[in-house]
Amino acid sequence: MSPIDFEIWLNHFEYHAQHPRCLPLGLSDRLKPGERRLIASSIATFQLGEQSEGRSLLRAARRFGCARRIPELARIIELFIGEEPLMRVGHRAFFAGTACAVWCTHRRVLRSAGFSPGSFLRASLSQYAFYLEPVGVTLACRGVSV
Repeated sequence: MSPIDFEIWLNHFEYHAQHPRCLPLGLSDRLKPGERRLIASSIATFQLGEQSEGRSLLRAARRFGCARRIPELARIIELFIGEEPLMRVGHRAFFAGTACAVWCTHRRVLRSAGFSPGSFLRASLSQYAFYLEPVGVTLACRGVSV
C-alpha cells in the first residue's frame, strides 16, 4: 500500500466516526429466533477475538506503523476499533470473509442458482445490511439512547 492509501483509510474512518449510518425507517432491526440460531456460533467465535477490546491489534498496528514509517496506521486502527460499540466494520469484514468461504465451499450450487462470486458477495452484504447491522446504530440514528 502506498502512503496515499493510508490517508484514504484515515479519512474514511474519521468521516464515519462523525457520520454513522442509519437503518432506513420501517426496516426491522431484530433477528428472528431461527436467524439467531443460525449465526450464534459464528458470532460467538468472532467475539472471542474482540474480548481484548482491540488492544493487541492496536499494539501490533503501532509497531508495524512505526517500523514502516506509516504514522497514520495506529490512528486508522484506533478509529476502526472505536467506530461502533459492536465494531460494525469488523463484523462486516468477518461476514464478507464468511461469505467468501461459503462461495468456495458451495460454488457449484451457487453458480447453478445464477450467482457469480461478486453477485453472491453483494447479495450477502445486502442481507447483512438488512438483518445484521448492530441495533445500537439503528436506535442512535432514530434518537433513542442505548
